[in-house]
Amino acid sequence: MARRSDRESVFVPMGLESKAYSCMRSPAQHGVNTIVASEYKDPPAASSRFCGESVRIPSPEDDLLEYRDALLEIAARPDVKTILPTRSRATYIFSRYQSAFEEHVSLVTPPIETLRPVHDRARLVPAADDSAVPVPAPKLSSSATASAWGRTSATWTC
Repeated sequence: MARRSDRESVFVPMGLESKAYSCMRSPAQHGVNTIVASEYKDPPAASSRFCGESVRIPSPEDDLLEYRDALLEIAARPDVKTILPTRSRATYIFSRYQSAFEEHVSLVTPPIETLRPVHDRARLVPAADDSAVPVPAPKLSSSATASAWGRTSATWTC
């Protein structure tokens, strides 16, 4: 179903996640073309009546920069107005290369400076503390399962 639209489009990069359906439904019901992009040949969302177009792209696990370039190529299309990321890798790519994507589309992802603490545990815990968000405290315990494997496990308590 690879066809280009003469209508405004929203681009939804995805894998096999079901959350893409809800991201496609509302725009499609308002006359906006929806473009699903996935590394999978036939992602389930591509079969939805709300999917206007399906594009095959490289896998982010195989080559993250090739994945970025494929996302950027779709974002550069004149019909594409925004991107709705449904997976963390895409969110990271859009944040990390925000200026390249914002030349073409309106993004709904935060800048990398905002996102970086989420991906860095050494920054995440102090950021959570500063925001008064409860942080689990690691506590070593010897559970039956851990003992069976000959190791100690860490459990988290809030």
